[in-house]
Amino acid sequence: MIYGAVRTTFHQLTSLFFNSGLRYLALLNIPIWSMVLGFFILISNTTLAKNNKVAFQHFTVNEGLSQNSVLSITEDRQGFMWFGTRTGGLNRYDGYTFKTYKRQESDSSSISGNEIISLKEDHEGFLWVGTRGDGVCKYNPYTDKFTSYYQIPGDSTSFISNTVANIYQHNHAQMWFGTNHGLCYYSPNDDSFVRVKNKFLANTKITAIAESSKPDFVWVGTTKEIFYYNLSNNQAIAKFPNKSASDKFFIKSEISSILEDKDGNVWIGTKQDGLHKLLSYKDGNFATYTHDQNNNTGLTSNTIRTLHQDEEGNIWIGTKVALEKLTPEQQSADHPEFIHYTEDGNKHNLSQNSIFSFFEDTNNNYWIGTYSGGVH
Repeated sequence: MIYGAVRTTFHQLTSLFFNSGLRYLALLNIPIWSMVLGFFILISNTTLAKNNKVAFQHFTVNEGLSQNSVLSITEDRQGFMWFGTRTGGLNRYDGYTFKTYKRQESDSSSISGNEIISLKEDHEGFLWVGTRGDGVCKYNPYTDKFTSYYQIPGDSTSFISNTVANIYQHNHAQMWFGTNHGLCYYSPNDDSFVRVKNKFLANTKITAIAESSKPDFVWVGTTKEIFYYNLSNNQAIAKFPNKSASDKFFIKSEISSILEDKDGNVWIGTKQDGLHKLLSYKDGNFATYTHDQNNNTGLTSNTIRTLHQDEEGNIWIGTKVALEKLTPEQQSADHPEFIHYTEDGNKHNLSQNSIFSFFEDTNNNYWIGTYSGGVH
């Protein structure tokens, strides 16, 4: 949360309260929010877009979060915020308190695992929860229970893998899952999963899925390649880098995140090879931005975990050592200048530099999860 970001009239205050819930009173700098410290960071989008000097508010285990390591974030249609942690299960925040869901060995309707790496609500209001090693769950908000799906050896209709890094909803309906063993989608008619048999993506580790501006198409990231994939006819119509690209344009590390920006540019974050921008669909050439210790305005780390573009066109980059912002003016520069947000001992700045998750809610606030929390 950014201090002094919003001034609200009484009419706006009452409208905000009744329409959006107490959670969004954070925008008004209610004192209780200014007391919160920790690793989980809420940011006001409006001020971030216009002012590079910002202040953060934080959530931690002191406020009821089950663990100071958040790997995934989403918001449901009721306005609840959901946070997936590294080993502390799933958290739901209602603006007052956190409710934690953890695996209960004696309860088959509990969540299947405690390491939550992906979250997505579907068009019917069910929350899909991807875990590392424990399959995928469907949370029913009406019963407050989970249905779990696992990989069953020999059963081709069972879930494809027990590690689910990506969940994507196609056309506000069909749910797709990127796993360690390829892509699949959910068939609600018979409560089963259909595995993609595309030659490029079958039995392939899927590391990222991103929406494309073209209907029915998505960008799919794997260990060292990205594919332009048609969900409707199961065709991967382009692969990058391709055979015509020179050696210097080949991605040398696992792809961690993909973003197609508002201008149609495709940005690719990697685990160890920095940030890439696809320059030519025909040639498969990339511009590459990597960390240079002699460049104070360059990328701070070659480990990119998350990418997001805001309404002002800024691209936000979560790395291993900082939160970065790339303004629209800098996105086309040969040597772009990145704005860095890091921990510096000030309680109003980041409390921990290792960024894992970044989410923009319906009121254009940013929620940022870090790996281990920092100073509380």
